[in-house]
Amino acid sequence: MTPAPTPAMTAPARLCAALIAVLGLVGLAWQFHLQGDTPDLVPWGARAWHMARYYTHLTNLLLALYLARVALTGISGANGAMTLTLSILMVGIIYRLLLAPAEPLAAPNWYPDFILHVAIPVLMALWWLTFADKTLRLAALPIWLSLPALYCAYALIRGTIAGSYPYFFFDISRFGVGQVLMYCAGLVAVFALCGLCLWATGRAMSRRRSPSL
Repeated sequence: MTPAPTPAMTAPARLCAALIAVLGLVGLAWQFHLQGDTPDLVPWGARAWHMARYYTHLTNLLLALYLARVALTGISGANGAMTLTLSILMVGIIYRLLLAPAEPLAAPNWYPDFILHVAIPVLMALWWLTFADKTLRLAALPIWLSLPALYCAYALIRGTIAGSYPYFFFDISRFGVGQVLMYCAGLVAVFALCGLCLWATGRAMSRRRSPSL
């Protein structure tokens, strides 16, 4: 049986997607500008390559591009929305639990940090809950986990070549290969658990909205 095509996004969904995309791009551009204050990062290419180390920046960029596409075309896709919602939520959660500084950053650095780690995850979660197609199959779990899995491989390869790692738990020179691989597996497992929670939430919401037979 051929699955029904995903319905086009409504005008409010597309407008909200556009606003979130713009906010995400503003946060990235602001962060890019501020990092130019570091002498080694004055050249634009060096700054972009440095920012590309971090899951936060890559996920926010992918999310902004995805939402811009939704805003322009009205085409979403359940698995695409799920994958990026899960990834950006985990950006906020992991940053808050493991990576956030003990003292809040001073202005103006606080503003893009807040946009990328707090505002965008919250707004995307609300957009997904309100507008996204949540008719998801659990068999698609590997798709939802593709971003963190690919990023782990990318971060380890890049870190090994460059001699520095974007996050402390990837540091092979400090923890050894076996321990770091365990951290990566644990990270993907946490993503999987959160993905199951989102899937269950979407399933419950879809059932509630379905007409009684």
